[in-house]
Amino acid sequence: MIRIPIYVERDHPRLKYVANFIQNAYQDTVFEWITDETSFINKQGPKINYSLHPLSELELWIPNTGLLYQDFIKDFVPSSRMGSECPLIFCDNQDSQLGFDVFAAIFWMLSRAEEYGSKQKDQHGRFISVQSLMHSLQSNKFPVVDYWSDVLIKCLCLKFEIQIVRKPRKTHVSLGVDIDQFWKFKHKPFWKNALGLIRDFCWGHFQLVKERMQVVMNQKKDPFDTYDIFESCKLNQDQLYFFILSGGNSTYDKNHSLTLKSVKKILQKLKTFSTICLHPSYQSAEDPDIIINEKEKLEESAGVDITSSRQHYLRFQIPQTFRALLKAGVQTDYSMVYADCAGFRAGTCQPFYWYDLINECQTTIRMIPVITMDRTYLDYEKKSPDESIKDLESLLVWTIQYEGLVQIIWHNSSFDFTHEWQGWENFFEKLISLIKKSNSLI
Repeated sequence: MIRIPIYVERDHPRLKYVANFIQNAYQDTVFEWITDETSFINKQGPKINYSLHPLSELELWIPNTGLLYQDFIKDFVPSSRMGSECPLIFCDNQDSQLGFDVFAAIFWMLSRAEEYGSKQKDQHGRFISVQSLMHSLQSNKFPVVDYWSDVLIKCLCLKFEIQIVRKPRKTHVSLGVDIDQFWKFKHKPFWKNALGLIRDFCWGHFQLVKERMQVVMNQKKDPFDTYDIFESCKLNQDQLYFFILSGGNSTYDKNHSLTLKSVKKILQKLKTFSTICLHPSYQSAEDPDIIINEKEKLEESAGVDITSSRQHYLRFQIPQTFRALLKAGVQTDYSMVYADCAGFRAGTCQPFYWYDLINECQTTIRMIPVITMDRTYLDYEKKSPDESIKDLESLLVWTIQYEGLVQIIWHNSSFDFTHEWQGWENFFEKLISLIKKSNSLI
């Protein structure tokens, strides 16, 4: 066991949060905090001085920029410069051996400090990638936090002639399927299909009119009834997750009632080969009680305990939404990805715990990074299927390098190849192949 003392002028929960994240990635490595200067100077072996000034030549000095001592959210953009492979931030003092405040940089990214109080959001009230610091530095698609952690560890090894290696882990890539509607036409009240027919006819959508009639008359399979496709993928239950929209009354909440026998039947089938999770409705981002109610309804209908969740439309407010998830008993969240850009929103492909910046504490909600969503490529980045698969491959290369744990979002509705998904017929098969290949590598 390698124990590495870190000198700090005073303790703070932010310091321990960052240290825990870093040390959890490396084998037999523990950081220890020292606030007594004399005791620190007398320590032998590898040690880190995290203060304003160096204390001796027998230390790794990291200038403290002050972020981790604050008890409030400071609205500013940290200094930045290009390193050898990616940007470095909090570079106010470049005379140190690392050239930046690695602890502040990691905390800044993991805590999503820049998203607190952000005024520029999209039409759904979401913080968007173009507002992020990493977008301006063209690094949203690079796991900067994992790289920065390695920079710190390599510098320690070089200076003190020690060996610290990453914990041996297996890369884990899962598929998360969002079910916003169980079926496109089936199992809907007669009046809804009737109104849909009239609307499509009036708008000249004659292909939809024909398709709806065929499905309702059992002449054609519903285009959203794609559950057999997911079952045939032969992914393990910890590699395939279904996120079920379980309520809501907004324009964006159109799923079937969980009380329907047809819905319960589907849920019973899904839980035999996957993990059932919650997909809190559109307005749940601001209302904690909605999440609790929808979670209870899904648990009753599916007959399982729900511990994982992803926000509908990837719509969440920090800290309100995550506090609501905590109150509802959610243990794991899969919302940490931009809708408008594939990549590493928090700068990492490693799971981490959400830090509440208002209450200044690490919480128990485990955040699983999501690296992309099907509709991100189609609607936002507007990439072709070939461009999309190449982008996904590059994201998985980084995930494999750092032996990460990430998820990719798909929808049961994204097989409608006669309409908006025309030309994407072979993409899903390639996606599943990439997932299996990534998970087979150690």
